[in-house]
Amino acid sequence: SLVTTTATLQSVAASSPFHQILDSLPEPCEETPSVFLDRDFNHVLPLINFLRTGQLCVPPSTSKHGVLQEARYFQIPQVVELLETECGVDGAEVTRGQILDVLLSCPSGCPVRLRGLNLSRLRLSKLDLSHAILDMANLAGAILTDADLSNASLRSAQVENANLAGAILSGANFSRSMLTDANMERANLVAVDATDAHMCGVLLGGSRMQGGTYLRARLDSADLAGADLRDCDLRESVLTRTVLTRADMTGAVLEGAVLHEAEMDGLVLASADLSSVDLSGRD
Repeated sequence: SLVTTTATLQSVAASSPFHQILDSLPEPCEETPSVFLDRDFNHVLPLINFLRTGQLCVPPSTSKHGVLQEARYFQIPQVVELLETECGVDGAEVTRGQILDVLLSCPSGCPVRLRGLNLSRLRLSKLDLSHAILDMANLAGAILTDADLSNASLRSAQVENANLAGAILSGANFSRSMLTDANMERANLVAVDATDAHMCGVLLGGSRMQGGTYLRARLDSADLAGADLRDCDLRESVLTRTVLTRADMTGAVLEGAVLHEAEMDGLVLASADLSSVDLSGRD
């Protein structure tokens, strides 16, 4: 277990998930409240110590890439800057030509391994990256329109502001990834795993998302107008101010989800599980 103070957590940006944790705490009481944090303890502990002391110390047994991803998630820019330098994230960017060489040299049936690479702002449109290993890769601002990323692994990847419009993402794993403000309009996200993903402001209009898992995903202010979310697992997801106009959530599981101030004109909720859901819509 990890014990800290509210003062330590309040030292980060107001938009950080740490502040969401503080907002969820009960009124002051005699006993110290406990909160379950579904993150990797070994990767979060160096961040807490940094907020306490101003010094970053990552034990040799702990992955610096893992700490870097958590620093991005919890929005601690000082740690992000330090670790991006140490991990070589700010080094020379990989080129499209180099990616093509890797794809051509990869034996048939073997997934291309691009784990942790800096692919930010790279043009990867229409490439076949199916089954690729992109865990913890930096794809921020990358152009992936109409690319094939089916069954790819992008766990804990940085995909903010990337353009994935029309991409094939079926079966891909985006768990714990940062997808803030990405464009995924008209994409195929059938059976995607986006557990604990940050998808605030994502454009998903007209996307196929049937059977996807969005457990505890943050979809605040995302645009899902006309999206197909049939049979999706959206338990405990946050869809505050999300545009759900004409979306189809038939058979979806929304237990514990928050749809406060969501736009729900024409939203189809037939046979959906709405237990413990906040369905406060806009006036």
